[in-house]
Amino acid sequence: MTVQFNRLFRFIVNTCKQYTIDESHGLKHSMDVFKYSQRIMNSEAIRTPTLINHKRIIYTTALLHDMCDKKYMDETIGLKRITDFLSTELNYNFSEIEVISRIISTMSYSKVKVSGFPEMKEYQLVYHIVREADLLTAYDIDRCIVFNMNKSDADYTTSVVDACKLYQHRMRKHIDDELFVTETGLMIAKSLELDSLERLVELESLLTDEI
Repeated sequence: MTVQFNRLFRFIVNTCKQYTIDESHGLKHSMDVFKYSQRIMNSEAIRTPTLINHKRIIYTTALLHDMCDKKYMDETIGLKRITDFLSTELNYNFSEIEVISRIISTMSYSKVKVSGFPEMKEYQLVYHIVREADLLTAYDIDRCIVFNMNKSDADYTTSVVDACKLYQHRMRKHIDDELFVTETGLMIAKSLELDSLERLVELESLLTDEI
């Protein structure tokens, strides 16, 4: 089934404007999660060809997953906006919407750390692809800085310090905590970790210069 990208992206743009969702969780972030989900899906589909049948669910969930983020809105209201949009404007069927809604509701890092992975039956790999795609974007330390400067109204230096601490406390543990279950996701994570460590050194050097 086709993915109506133009209408999905228009929904994202309008939601970001309405709820003041900044770049860290907005349009560019949606594009990045979509990009990683596409890469993981295409690679994993070599071993599991049936994944292609779930392409619309994977791409739609990757794009819309933060359009109900509780950091910007009431999560329940946001999720209803998404499901109403999919059902009334894009004609997604009930089972598709149910799967998309469940993945969005359970895929965040914080929810996985508290409750673990949900049982998704035939959609288990679909769930992990979208979840891992989102997790991979967390290796971008500058994204953390953007979020802190926007949501906390913090200055740049303070945001850099907080982002570096968050990276050491959380992102560097993703692999050891076995949060990547697909071979592709793990491979990309290892590569991004190296890039992030280089960026970490650059930012820490910047802080030293500031002092």
